[in-house]
Amino acid sequence: MSMNNLSPFQSDNTTTVLASVASGFANYADASGLDKEDLFDRAGLSLNVLQDPNQSICLKKFLDILDNAALTSGDDNFGLSLGADFKPEYLGLIGYIALSSATVGDAIYSIVQYFSSFQNNSSIKVKPYKGLISLEYQLWDASIISRRHDAELTMCILMNIVKRAYENQWAPVAVHFTHEKPDSGYLHSKVFHSDIEFNKDCHSIILRASDLDKPMPGYDPHLNSILVRTLNLLHKNHELSEKTSDKVSNIILNMFSKGYPTLTDVADHMGIPKWTLSRQLNEEGYSFSTLVEKTRRDLACHYLMKTSMNISKISEMLGYNETSSFTHAFTRWFGVPPKKWRENM
Repeated sequence: MSMNNLSPFQSDNTTTVLASVASGFANYADASGLDKEDLFDRAGLSLNVLQDPNQSICLKKFLDILDNAALTSGDDNFGLSLGADFKPEYLGLIGYIALSSATVGDAIYSIVQYFSSFQNNSSIKVKPYKGLISLEYQLWDASIISRRHDAELTMCILMNIVKRAYENQWAPVAVHFTHEKPDSGYLHSKVFHSDIEFNKDCHSIILRASDLDKPMPGYDPHLNSILVRTLNLLHKNHELSEKTSDKVSNIILNMFSKGYPTLTDVADHMGIPKWTLSRQLNEEGYSFSTLVEKTRRDLACHYLMKTSMNISKISEMLGYNETSSFTHAFTRWFGVPPKKWRENM
């Protein structure tokens, strides 16, 4: 298995995250009795990445580590469990920038501003929500299919930053996830101590506007200034991808959990006419049907490899009316029917 790791300055569009987050996982794995070396190796990462928290590693490989850790430990809520124990310091530079900010609001806005330097092709945005404040997390890389652990870990990290100001005596108003409610979904309420909603349009954590005024106990303007300059020097070339095709692929991926997505559905979600969306996709060399087909193909492989769902259920999840239609499409994609493909993996 290849042990090549990515440099801090990526010239391609691979989605990366700072290796500091892997240190947080490694500490949790040690405390949980997991073999971190085996988990890293199976994902194609070397433990050497732990020696330089400011280097970038492939996010997909890191999420493979979380998926495998969930299977190995038998903890279906592994991302949630890791997140509940995750210290903001494990975010590396942006974590320390947040902790050395003057107020919770300053800490949050620093995360918003610098998050794409921590993890590219991603964003955290602050938006008004029914008289409250919503922190919305988006991962724009539609090639990353397995997202639940990532989302639950990220929501926990945002919560833990705010809790630091309140000496852990704080809870969000609500937390939203785009994925379906897991069988053990009641554990989410125990971790967040708030209302949890699934099958929402985006991952978000809801808080009161007054929460932003709370002073951060580690406020240090001199240290904060040094950290900001360091981060800008290390990652000034990281840009958030704003391509329409990336956004559409991500929306299609989320919509498949609620039913078969149409051009009208996606255009309405984006707040633009469907002909405008078609034109923008055409300008980037894509059609809507091509993106739906690719997402269907990627999801099919994910369900066959990562779940025990039978072929009929997978067919239903992907919006096929007949299992035979799914089998025909899969055979066209890969040259073998899905059952045979699964047996060969």
